Amino acid sequence: MHELALAQNVVQILCEEAGRHGLDRVNAFKLRVGELRAVVPELLETCLDIAGRGTVVEGARVKLETVAGEARCTSCGERFPVAELLFLCPRCDSPGGEITAGQELTLVELEGD
Repeated sequence: MHELALAQNVVQILCEEAGRHGLDRVNAFKLRVGELRAVVPELLETCLDIAGRGTVVEGARVKLETVAGEARCTSCGERFPVAELLFLCPRCDSPGGEITAGQELTLVELEGD
């Protein structure tokens, strides 16, 4: 269950950002989460709630934005969607390539007082 470790890291970042901006409380935040991170959204939200208890993040609303996996073939340059980290290029059947989207876990918005 890596969602708890991710949630703890996110809460730490949120607390640091709140302090940096002079906020006493985080009311809401938005995370961009790549599908290839293998995160269960509901579980991540629960873990964020647990990890945020007793911090400036406690009770904050979270919005998760999912980013689909995408890759670029290093042989032919084709860009295509991927749902797993092991894949073949649909154009030339070359194995692997460069993941260009879907692995992110990014804080994109923060609201507070």
